[in-house]
Amino acid sequence: MISALTTLDAFLSVLARFDYSANRHGYLTSLLQEWALDPADLGVLRAPRSGRHAGTMLARCPQFELVAMSWAPGAATPVHDHGDAAAYLVVLRGELAVDDYIIVRRDAPGLARIAPTGSRALHRGQVDIRASSLDLRRLRAAKPAISLHLYAGPLQTLTVYDESDGSYRPGTPHAECGGQVPAALRPSDVPSAYGSVDAQA
Repeated sequence: MISALTTLDAFLSVLARFDYSANRHGYLTSLLQEWALDPADLGVLRAPRSGRHAGTMLARCPQFELVAMSWAPGAATPVHDHGDAAAYLVVLRGELAVDDYIIVRRDAPGLARIAPTGSRALHRGQVDIRASSLDLRRLRAAKPAISLHLYAGPLQTLTVYDESDGSYRPGTPHAECGGQVPAALRPSDVPSAYGSVDAQA
């Protein structure tokens, strides 16, 4: 049986060799679908509180970061973007609802009109991509779920939008973890091709 480290280790090795400047979204989508890891292969994941979601940082370096999200029934994110990072999500267990939004106009600093453009369900192995700060989404879980999130490069900034009053504000990446995302891998666990890891503890 392949150990958890070997499975994740191999996935990180592939991610480390990828040229993220090429914007090859199709390749990364196929990679995430092909390597749809069993959540048991990811080690111990943070358990979410009731109605919330919780993240576990699996790896972080200047090129990318990889985060596993555990979702409790009723958990939902606000409408948000991902700043300058391209964001890839693959469902590993359960189902997530994705609500798509667009920015209709920015009325003033801190105010913007957004509008929903559709919703869809993501099942195991299905991928959602956000390629720019104009790609807004909200994620919801009706039942327990686990998803894997790849950010290229690391998620440094994001903006949160309030549909009810038209306001927007800077958000805190991984705020669902209280600002801290524990590392499931030590730098010494990562293959030499991957290089150093600056994982938050």
